[in-house]
Amino acid sequence: MDQEILRTVQEIILVRRENLMTRSRVAIAALAAIAALAAFSGAAYAAQQAIDDGMAAVRTPEELASWFAHEFTYTMTLPDKVHAPDETARSRSGDCDDLAILASEILTRMGIENLVLIITFKGLDVKHAICMWKDKDGTYSFISSTEICRTGRRTIDGAVRRFYPDCETIASVDPQRYVAAAASRREVESPMDRHPSGCVPMASLDPQLFTDL
Repeated sequence: MDQEILRTVQEIILVRRENLMTRSRVAIAALAAIAALAAFSGAAYAAQQAIDDGMAAVRTPEELASWFAHEFTYTMTLPDKVHAPDETARSRSGDCDDLAILASEILTRMGIENLVLIITFKGLDVKHAICMWKDKDGTYSFISSTEICRTGRRTIDGAVRRFYPDCETIASVDPQRYVAAAASRREVESPMDRHPSGCVPMASLDPQLFTDL
């Protein structure tokens, strides 16, 4: 009888110990999840704050281009990766794609309608991205990387060719879809394929992303 009681007590102790260990594992997992969520929230806040800081620093397209020129570093990654606007704002670096997409985000918040345009060049497998808008006088201007270009032209085609006479095609692209599509590709860029203007090789993206102009 005493042995049976002892075994019962031991079983109860084992069950309670297992329950305690299970609860500990659940608590640790919950704490890890909370920590991960806090880290994600913190990163998201920092990214949003980076754009907000930019908004506080600029009030006009000229100031936006100046902000890019003085606080951003033009960099090209291998393979080429298109970054979301908050990533570019936080890192203070990027190539023509990244800066055009960030410019579009900030100009949109300023209430200025704009287009992200992808330009290709005759005889070259490269592309260049710019952010274009129409000024009050009816002419088009655009930001190309860290420079603002006042074209004095009243058509998009004329505005682009004013500064890129060797362009072959001009297409508009939705920035959010472009970032998502580019994130899924796995292309390795060859430095020999770079255009003298700082363009990057054409991405293998869904043609439906583009709208011919």
